[in-house]
Formats: sequence, structure tokens, C-alpha cells
Amino acid sequence: TDLEAPLADGVAFKVKLEQHGFKVTIVKDATQDQFRTSWTEFKNSVTREDDVVFYFAGHGIQVDSLNYLLPRSVPGLNAGREALIAASINFHEIVEELQVRAKRTIFIIDACRDDPFGASAKSRNVLGPSRGLASLEPIYDTFVMFSAGANQQASDKLHPDSIHSAYIEHLLPLLGKAELSLVDSAKTVQTAVFTATAQ
Repeated sequence: TDLEAPLADGVAFKVKLEQHGFKVTIVKDATQDQFRTSWTEFKNSVTREDDVVFYFAGHGIQVDSLNYLLPRSVPGLNAGREALIAASINFHEIVEELQVRAKRTIFIIDACRDDPFGASAKSRNVLGPSRGLASLEPIYDTFVMFSAGANQQASDKLHPDSIHSAYIEHLLPLLGKAELSLVDSAKTVQTAVFTATAQ
């Protein structure tokens, strides 16, 4: 299914990072091959002196406790479990590849889906209701923020007039606030999104 907010979210996030001195590479609506090409070029440019932020907005799935981000070229669910995984981006591999290259890394993943092949899947033709991606084990000098917990609903937009997802709409104003730690920012956004979507 199509999501309306990710493109606007990515552009807004890029502008915010650039305001704080980051050099930003943005990849829009990429196929798996396009992502791999851009990812290889980007990760090879990272050094042990760099602080890196990786932001993804779009579809994601959880299969066997592993997180996969879905590029534009991903096939439909009728192609089968193995074909879908093969055409996806293994988020855990992204984390590992940056961990050994960068000084510090922050991952912000605004993508939340159930395992479409699990017993709770409601449809074999479209991605089901939004839920959080699987959690990761703590990693030194790496911080991961998900737009929803493993068993929580996520919202593409708070209301029809919004251009951003519920998560990024509440996160953007917090970026760059020196008085907030990453943990504080994550908890603040979590509370704000929960309150907004519960109304």
C-alpha cells in the first residue's frame, strides 16, 4: 500500500540535519539495486571520526525477529516469503556495517509492520495494519529509535491535512535541542505520538 508522508518526511529531516552541520545523502523511492549502490558509496565515505544518522521512512516487515526495510522494487506478498526477504533490505546488516565504520550512529526507523506471513496476517495481497519493527539488542555507541513498539499500532499521518507522519511531526521540533538527551527525545516523542493518536 502507498504511504503519503515518507517523501515529505525525508526532505524535512534532510533540511533539519543540514541546519545542524550534517552532510546529507538522500535516496528517494529507491529500488533495491539503487539503494545498494547509494548505500555502498555512502558507507565507504564514513570514517571513525564521523557521527552518522540513518533515517528511513516507508514500509518495513519483521520476519523471524529480523527487521527488513522494503524498497520500491519489492514484490507483492503472493511472490512468497523468501522472494520478499530477498528483495528487501536487512536492517540488522545496515547497523553492523555502520557500527564498524562510524564513531557514533543513530538510526531512526519510521516503518512499522507485522510479519505478513505470520498467523496474525490479515491479508496476503497488501501489507497489514502498522505495527512496530522488532527491537534490537543494545549496541555500543549506537542508538535506535522506532516509530512504534513491536506490538503497537503506528500512524502514517495524524490527520488528512498533515504532510508528515505522526512520528516525524513530533520528532522534528526536538532535533538539535542540547538540553535533551537521545533517550529524553525518544521518550518525549513516544509520549506525544501516543497521546496524539489516542485522541
